[in-house]
Amino acid sequence: MKVAIVGYGLYGGYLYSKLKNLNKLKIDVYEVSRVKNKSQIHVKKQIRSNGKYEGASKGRFFGPGGTSNLWGGQLVFLDENKFDTILGNNIKFICKKFKKNVLDFFRINHNDTNKNNLISGYWLKSTKRSILNYSKPKTIQFYDIKKIIKNNDKTFSIFDRGDNLIASYDRVYLTTGSFEIAEILYNSNLIKSSLINFTDHISVPLVTVKDEKPNIFGNKINIKVSGQSIRTLRYPIFKEGFISLVFNEETWFFQFLKKILYPGTKINKTEKKSFFSELKFMMNFIYSYLFKKEIYIDYREWRLICDIEKKQKAIFDIVKKRIDWKLDKTSFNRLCQIQKKVINYYNLKSTLTKVDAIKFEKIIDSYHPVNFTNIDSNELIVPIDGKKIDGIFCFGTLMLPFCTYSNPSGTVFCLIEKHLDEFYFR
Repeated sequence: MKVAIVGYGLYGGYLYSKLKNLNKLKIDVYEVSRVKNKSQIHVKKQIRSNGKYEGASKGRFFGPGGTSNLWGGQLVFLDENKFDTILGNNIKFICKKFKKNVLDFFRINHNDTNKNNLISGYWLKSTKRSILNYSKPKTIQFYDIKKIIKNNDKTFSIFDRGDNLIASYDRVYLTTGSFEIAEILYNSNLIKSSLINFTDHISVPLVTVKDEKPNIFGNKINIKVSGQSIRTLRYPIFKEGFISLVFNEETWFFQFLKKILYPGTKINKTEKKSFFSELKFMMNFIYSYLFKKEIYIDYREWRLICDIEKKQKAIFDIVKKRIDWKLDKTSFNRLCQIQKKVINYYNLKSTLTKVDAIKFEKIIDSYHPVNFTNIDSNELIVPIDGKKIDGIFCFGTLMLPFCTYSNPSGTVFCLIEKHLDEFYFR
C-alpha cells in the first residue's frame, strides 16, 4: 500500500513514527519548506486577520517539524470531564484508552494522578518537544500541495500549487495546519463552502497576588518534576476553559534559566532585587528541584491567567485567506465575571468600572483553532474519526468540537492512536 503524509509537523511526525516500521507500507512524506521554522510569509501561506487574531500570523510555522519546533510542549488531555458523545465516539473514553500510548511515545512518567479540583498535564522538556527528536524520514519531498483528486481505480492523485500531478496513493493523510487542511479540502471539492466557522481560546491575565502561598481557589499548587518533564496544573472552568498560575516572573535567576533551556525566550523585565534575595531564591529553587522534585515558586508574587473558548465563532474565508475575529459580548462578560470572582476570593482591590467594563493587561489568542464547521450546516468539516472519505484522513485541531481546559495536541494524538488501532494494529 502506498501512503502519503502531507505535512510533517506534530501530527504528521507522530503518525509517521507509528507507521514507518509496518510491512507492506510505502510512505512518502510531503512538506512545503526545506528549512524549518519558516513563518507563513516565507512560504507564501499568509492568512490575514482583522488584527484581533495574532495566532494566524505568529502561531504557524512550516518546514520539517512544523510548529512542534517552537510550541510550548504542553499535553493536557480531554479525559477528566464529561462531554456528550459525538458521532458515536466519546472523546473522554478515547483519551482514557490511548493516553498511555501517547505518554509512552514521549517517554513521560504517567504514574501521577490529579488531585482535588485541578487538572494535571505534562510540560515537555525543551529537548523533547520537536517531533524531529523522535523520528525523521530519510527523504522528505518538498511541494506545496493544492488538491487531491480521487481516481477511478480508487487511488488518489496529489497535485501541487501549479496543478502538476505529483503521484498517486492508496491512502492520503492531511496533517498540515488546520487552515491548510481546510484549503486543500476546498480545492479538492471535499467541502463546498469557502467560508468556515471556527473558534479558539482567548487568554487574559486576571490578577497579581502577593505574599501568599500559590493556590487557585484554595487548591494548593505543587509543580512536580516527572522524569524529564514537568507536571502542569490548571483549574477547569467547565466546558469553557481554565485558570492557571504564572510564577517566578520577577526573579532574575528563573528568567535566566528559561533563556538557557529555551533559546529564543524573551527575558521579562524584572524589578531589581537584592543580591541576597536572588541568592535565597536560587538556593531554594535548586534544592526543591533536585531533592523534592518540585519547581520552587516564589510566593512573594504570582499571577493568575484565564483561558476560555470564545463563544462567537470566527470566520475563515478560504479564498480570500482572511479571518474575521471579534471578541463577542458573551465572552467579554464571562471574563468579567471570572475576574470579579477571583478578585473577591483573594480580597484584592478592583480597579474595574462599569464605564470601562474591564481593562485587562492584554487579550491574546493562544492559537488552538478548533471546531471547524460548515457555515451553513454547522457540522464539523472533518469528523472525529478523521475520515473525510474512504482513503483520505485528516488529523489536526480542526477535528475537535471543543478545546475547553485542554491543549488539543494530546487529544489529537489519542485520535490518531484510535485510527491506528482500527486500521493497522488489530
